[in-house]
Amino acid sequence: MEDLKPEDVLAQELKLCRSDFEQMLADLTGVEQTQGKLRTKLGKLLSKPGRLLDKVKDLKLFQNRLKLGKEGIPVAEKTLSKLEDLSQKATLIGDIAQILTGKETRLQQRVNDIDGKISNARTFYDTRIKDLDQLQNDLLQLVAEKTGLNDKLDQAGSDIAGLENQVNDFLNRYRLFDEETDCLSLEELREKLRDIEQEQQTTEPEIDEALEDLEAAEEEAEQVEEATEALEQEIEEEAEVKEEEKTLQEEYDTDTKLEPVTKEEWSESFQVERPYWDAVFHPDDEVVEGYKGRYFEVRLKDADQAVKLLFGAGEYFLSRNDFRERYGLTVGTFVSEALLALKKTDREKIKVFIQGSADIVGQATFSGNLDEGYFYDAITVLPQKPGGEQFLGTPETRATPARNFRNEHLPNLRGRFLKEMITVYSKKLEPILLEGSVKAVKDEADRNAVIYLFLPEEMLD
Repeated sequence: MEDLKPEDVLAQELKLCRSDFEQMLADLTGVEQTQGKLRTKLGKLLSKPGRLLDKVKDLKLFQNRLKLGKEGIPVAEKTLSKLEDLSQKATLIGDIAQILTGKETRLQQRVNDIDGKISNARTFYDTRIKDLDQLQNDLLQLVAEKTGLNDKLDQAGSDIAGLENQVNDFLNRYRLFDEETDCLSLEELREKLRDIEQEQQTTEPEIDEALEDLEAAEEEAEQVEEATEALEQEIEEEAEVKEEEKTLQEEYDTDTKLEPVTKEEWSESFQVERPYWDAVFHPDDEVVEGYKGRYFEVRLKDADQAVKLLFGAGEYFLSRNDFRERYGLTVGTFVSEALLALKKTDREKIKVFIQGSADIVGQATFSGNLDEGYFYDAITVLPQKPGGEQFLGTPETRATPARNFRNEHLPNLRGRFLKEMITVYSKKLEPILLEGSVKAVKDEADRNAVIYLFLPEEMLD
């Protein structure tokens, strides 16, 4: 009994073992926190490769539909080549998404395995702490039992042999307790945590790499989708141009090749030239109150593609047949080329203003009567501001006498006629009349109506 390790030594060993285990708690908590971060990162990855793959599949279907053309009109070879390039990019993105889907599955399984190991380490720790609590209680019992046995041995005298079995049983239990206080399980927990940390250190960079690859693939897919949508618009524009060319050819029996003006051309050019019309940049950015942007003065050419006067002296209209022969193709071509390269939402923002004019000839003597076919006795216009170069944004109505109208009425009458004709030959624009003016000179060039094409600044930004 005297050879047994003293109980105070055993108590100190238990205390040191508990201290070592409690220090290991910080390591255990650390791997749990790291695992939480891994879980968060993995959550950003989960399901996304699959969704990206679905997106690419839809994108490929979209691209294949575009290759068929619109309204039976085949896709231009150049545009088709662009589509093929985008389709190849979509295929590569799909391959990457497929690889990432496999990585996602493997990483998720690995993180789940680490979860299991952490749970096992936590259970191991909690069990050992409970064991230490029990050992503390057992030590108290052993100390009490040892004291009792020592008292019995002191009192036994010659009858000591009767206590031998009881003492041997105590000695065996005491030695086993001594072994348990060696805290050998501490190294086992330490090994478990080292293994977990190594796996976490290996797994986290792989998750980071997968997330980077996913982000790059998603950005590339977004760019390909945007480029495909832009091509869709291009294909629609090509089909619309072909359809307009076909309509003009059937209507006027002439082979017309349209050259739609792009937004960039409207934004940057000071002059736009086309076979049937020209547009010259106007320096004032707010000719009409409330309409701020770029203005172009449009000059229509006749069927011979030469700029000619629209009206004779004292005239404010042409017969419909005459206008159709001289300017029908011009108006149709102008409207189509001015709008077709623009998005439909942008087309709605464009305005056409018309201002009729007359020269001074006949200002005091001219008298005319309204024609029954073009009876414009009340004309709504945007009135001129003082100075005559700009216009108010609130419309007013100008009356025209049916008989004996004067030279000063010709500008608004000419503008009103041209507005009607543009509306007849194109449903895409609804012209707005500006108050006309009589020029203080004799000049046949002023017997006309000026067209202003307006593009708002927010459309061109």
